[in-house]
Amino acid sequence: MGGVVLTVTVTALLGLRQIGQQAEEARAGRTLEIKRDSLLAGIRGMDRARLACAKLCVLDEPIGPTILQFQEGLAAMTSASAVADIRVVLRGREFANTIGPIVMDMMRERRAIEVALNEGSDWQSLHSEMLLANLPRIDSINKAALRTIAAIRGDIGVDKVGDEHEAIFVTSAVVDIAHPQAKVREAVAAR
Repeated sequence: MGGVVLTVTVTALLGLRQIGQQAEEARAGRTLEIKRDSLLAGIRGMDRARLACAKLCVLDEPIGPTILQFQEGLAAMTSASAVADIRVVLRGREFANTIGPIVMDMMRERRAIEVALNEGSDWQSLHSEMLLANLPRIDSINKAALRTIAAIRGDIGVDKVGDEHEAIFVTSAVVDIAHPQAKVREAVAAR
């Protein structure tokens, strides 16, 4: 009789232990899912910020809503940083420190174009200069974004390769922008 009680007790304890482990695994799975959702929302925010940056070159796009889109994108990144690994936060900061000054320069250039347009001055050459200046800017923004995405992939367990390795790989795969720049310069010179 004592052996049966002992067997039942051990079985019950093992069952409770297994239930506890399953509950812990489920909790960890939910936590990772929440983290993934938050970080993916941060990537979408980063994409909104990049799109807003590109829209500043389009004269038909009003500046106000474009800057609001930029700020909302960075806000989504900031929210995602609450659950991110410190490497992701640092890469996100690198992205923000890259795109922020570029957007400020572009706003200043865009304003100069609008002033020239309103005064009847040569706004087209200013716009061409802005477009040419943005080719290397876009490249640096994209590299910072890809390093951030690489860090996020590591943080959520999609990729075991670190963000430094990914940045080197991405950098080597980026298309050489000298050729497109030359084509744009030729087109501008032909005007």
